[in-house]
Parts: sequence; structure tokens; C-alpha cells
Amino acid sequence: MAAMRDILLISDLDSVLCQTAPRALRWVWDRFGVVVPPSAIRRYDMEYAVAEVMAAVDLGRSPEEIDAELSTCCWQNPQFYRGLEPRHEIWAALHGWQRRGLPLQFMTRRSEFLRPTTLSWLLEHGLVANGSGALSPWPQLILEAEKAERTAEVCAHYRRVIFLEDALVHAEAIAAASSAEVWLVQQPWNEDPVHERVERLCDSEISRRLAALGAELTS
Repeated sequence: MAAMRDILLISDLDSVLCQTAPRALRWVWDRFGVVVPPSAIRRYDMEYAVAEVMAAVDLGRSPEEIDAELSTCCWQNPQFYRGLEPRHEIWAALHGWQRRGLPLQFMTRRSEFLRPTTLSWLLEHGLVANGSGALSPWPQLILEAEKAERTAEVCAHYRRVIFLEDALVHAEAIAAASSAEVWLVQQPWNEDPVHERVERLCDSEISRRLAALGAELTS
């Protein structure tokens, strides 16, 4: 049996590392002229929030039509992800972690066909070690991830796993299925986590903790 490794940091991408939600809400404004505030999103169900707000405006579009257009123009559109702004404090913290030679993995629900766009963005921002991103025996970038199941698999090989997530439903599933510590990146849609290993933290606290832990592990 392979020896246990010390630590692994796993990060989600959208609304953890990338400014995905603001760009999607800007698309809604550009397309329909309707303002959907981030506070309207609950449990990261952006489609529901957009449909609910737009129904009140009565643009004559069904929720299903709105969902389909949002998915086509944003979530399933490679161009949407190009040029996304990083969430700078989290980006700097992950960059510092990787610069110390500590293992970093990205796990996302994005579709597999978005791999080239996603890898290109990570490379541009200095967060993939090489083109394949090898993190034996797992890739550094996992798409279409069943996050709870994959994290449980990884936890069998590491003494400590930390997962940065913003969607409450995924955070609680990961904590329930694995031994990972889940750091819930504070957002309007993820209030009140209930699992004891889900801790809701602001960007500056995550940055502080990772810097301190990285220094401790590499001193």
C-alpha cells in the first residue's frame, strides 16, 4: 500500500477562484436589461434567481426559456470563461501555496469540453504546473466532478485534505462523504452551513490561514 501523503488543497473554480457570478449577472443585464442582485441567489441556484426576478418584470419568457439561454450563452459557452477576472485574494493565496511546492488540485462541475479553455485560463494565471497538470495518480484539473465521491477517494491517500467551495449543497455533501475540511468561501448564496466540518470563511481569512499553513509545512 502506498504511503499516506501529508496534505492536499483542492479548490473549486467558479465563484471561488473566478469571478463567474458577476459576469453571468452582467450578461442578464446586457441581454434583458434586468438587474439581478447577488443577494437574490440562494444555494447557488442562479437560474432560479434569474427566472424569479425576470418573472416579476414579465418579459414574456418562460423560466425554461430563460434557463436554456443562460446555459447556452454562459455555462456552456467557452467564450464566457475566457477573460474571467480572478478573485484576487484567493488567487494570490493559491499561487503562494503552489509556489511553495505544495500540492494543489482543481475540481469543478464544468463540462469536459471546457477543458482547453479552463486549462488555458489556469496557465495564464500561473496555477497549473504544466500542460497535463499531473498530480499522480490524479490530474490537477478534474471536470464534470462528482465532488463528494472524488474527494472521498482522494482523502484515502492524504492525512489532511482542505477543499475550497462556495456552493453550500456541494460543501455539505463533501463533508458528509469524506474526511476533508471544507472551507466555504463566503458568498451571498451560502449562508448557514450545518455540517460541523463546513466552515464559512471570508477571503482574507482563507488567505491568512493558507499562508500560515504553507509557511509551517515548508519551514
